[in-house]
Amino acid sequence: MDDLNPRYKLIIGATFAVLGVGIYSTSLVSQFVAGLSHPYQHLYHVHNLNVSRKDYMVQPLITHNQTFDIAATVWLRTTESKEHSEAIGGLGQGLDETQAIEVTETPLYSDVVFRGLNLAQQNAFSVVNFSLPTAIFRNANVSNFDLRGSFILLPSSPSLLDHVTSYSTGIPKTIKPLPVRAWPFPLGSPDHREKLLVDEVLESFGVTFPLLQFHTVRSRCPSPSKGAHTADGFDIMGSLSLPLLQTTNGKPVLKNHPCIITRTQIIVVDETNIFNQIAYIKAQQELKETACGHGVPGVQPNRYLCARGYLTNGHWETLMELGVLDESTGKIQTQWAYAPYIFASRFAPGPKDLLIIPVNREDCSMTDSSEAIQAPSDGTYVAPTPPEDDLIDVTWKLSYSGRTPFQLISGAEIVPGVTVYDFATRSEREQMIGHDRAEVIHGLFGHKFSNDIHPLRRALIRGLRIALSTIVFSLDIHYWYTRRSTFSISILGTALISGSELFVELASIIAKGKGLFALFMSLLLATFTDLALPLLAIKTILRIKFGWWKEMGWVPTVRRASITRREITSARLEAATNWRHKAVVWLFLAFIRYVFVPENRFVIPSRLPAPDHAKDWLSGFSPLLLNTSRVTGKMLQLRHNLKARSFAGSYKLSAALQLLERVMFLAGITPLLVGRLDASPGLSVHEVVEITLLLATTWQALTFPNVLQTSYDDHAE
Repeated sequence: MDDLNPRYKLIIGATFAVLGVGIYSTSLVSQFVAGLSHPYQHLYHVHNLNVSRKDYMVQPLITHNQTFDIAATVWLRTTESKEHSEAIGGLGQGLDETQAIEVTETPLYSDVVFRGLNLAQQNAFSVVNFSLPTAIFRNANVSNFDLRGSFILLPSSPSLLDHVTSYSTGIPKTIKPLPVRAWPFPLGSPDHREKLLVDEVLESFGVTFPLLQFHTVRSRCPSPSKGAHTADGFDIMGSLSLPLLQTTNGKPVLKNHPCIITRTQIIVVDETNIFNQIAYIKAQQELKETACGHGVPGVQPNRYLCARGYLTNGHWETLMELGVLDESTGKIQTQWAYAPYIFASRFAPGPKDLLIIPVNREDCSMTDSSEAIQAPSDGTYVAPTPPEDDLIDVTWKLSYSGRTPFQLISGAEIVPGVTVYDFATRSEREQMIGHDRAEVIHGLFGHKFSNDIHPLRRALIRGLRIALSTIVFSLDIHYWYTRRSTFSISILGTALISGSELFVELASIIAKGKGLFALFMSLLLATFTDLALPLLAIKTILRIKFGWWKEMGWVPTVRRASITRREITSARLEAATNWRHKAVVWLFLAFIRYVFVPENRFVIPSRLPAPDHAKDWLSGFSPLLLNTSRVTGKMLQLRHNLKARSFAGSYKLSAALQLLERVMFLAGITPLLVGRLDASPGLSVHEVVEITLLLATTWQALTFPNVLQTSYDDHAE
């Protein structure tokens, strides 16, 4: 080892160091994944000779061989507005739930929605149709729980539930849980018997969740309304932070209009390991001591503080004591079982899954139904509110999937819901694009909106397109940064492309009308992003060189490089075509674009609404200038390459990758590959022209020799 060259010693040492770090990092990642896959492994029952009796174990109620049904219920608050404010306000002020006025509800639907499910099943779908009275939503104070849904799991018989003798839950005794199933069940059933113990057990691990969100809508009043901002009752959110409860109390009416969530994902966690009985009871007791605000100084336990999470609630919500006949002894043996963890995703809906409730919640000083619904004066788009109706039909879309603990923790519980937060202030086109994006995002996290879409394929295609575009951009930046000669470059073509891009970007930044500092920062950022490529190309065709004036203390200088003989030859070759002909080509293409608008004419039809009309001259002029100049510039470069019998304008690899990116785009709008596309952008005539030019560019890249970036044998004139 001592005889080795010091350089080899360094390489060997670095190799071992990298291997060590890699092994250590892999170990950490493996432990992290294992921890998420089995977060309660430390509570599992360890089989041994001393402890093998079933009364020391807590077994799963639902195993892989057990099938089950899922029942859904829709609840509507029927409490009068004043009583409702007092009930919610009492809870907000920290009153015990037994002291606060109880909110009354009526079930609109309650029945089985899924049958014969199991823990391994994926992407089962169902639809619930119900009619919703809207009168209650005209009140000033509306909460997100005024319309709510609930699910319970019904194991198929035979089941361990047939042997239940008692149960305990992880909810504090002072909490009165909201009901999760109509009784008698199903709704309208003639069976009016009293609930049995097994019914109470089933409802103890049911889940409930709000079916309302609040969003901005357009005013119904013919003139600015005095009721645009209302206050009613207690300031609930100010008196106590209730993480599950949202209200319109004291908030602007138009910015907090109730909208119905019409899509929900149901997940049952695939956990069938056996827990140690003593450890389980301890975990359930710890949950009871901390759930729903219990144990927090100065806070009264409250149902709206009962936030659920798999890492906090786990499988401790319901423990069942069973009396099972031991066939070998003929005696009743005590056994234990735990309930499955049921999860209802609050991030399941996309923008098109939110239904605006058609009621007027403003206090209009005068009403004239013939007046048009007002839009904001700042020009912001706001979704039109549908005509008022006292009863509306709602279609609630449900999906079910079994998920492992790892899939739930790393997926469904963290999937972002930002795609729906501003849906009502978006145009129909933007909503469709947002909903399409939500389909892909949710699909990647295990929540498909339907079986005829393939979110993973779409995400892979999109990822490849982004990667290819990034590589092409980097190659083009390097090409123009390192190029020192305009030989074989169409100077006019490059000027058209880069000049139009520079003009449009600068005009767009200036038109935003920001302050001087914000304008400077926007220009600085654009210099290294959108403006980088056109600036480098313009620097090249103008033969600008940057340097330092050493004699004056390293002062930066800017000068034009002398033209070379090859550049003169190249310029003469380009000038062989009369400039009038080039101008006619640009004007003709501009006229065609102005009259026919090829961006809005499709070879493969688009399923999106047409874009909104331009709000200013820049929005309408920019595409015309930019696309006309790009097409003309690329045609001039192609013609120059053909006359010079050489390839220039970009790297050959860049041309091939651009074409591949367009092929990926075509794959991404092909239903045979990616499934149903409700927001397909289609293939416009403009894109067909671009692909045709890319095909010609790629053909030249494959057949013509490349042009060296620098020419050392040139002599300046």
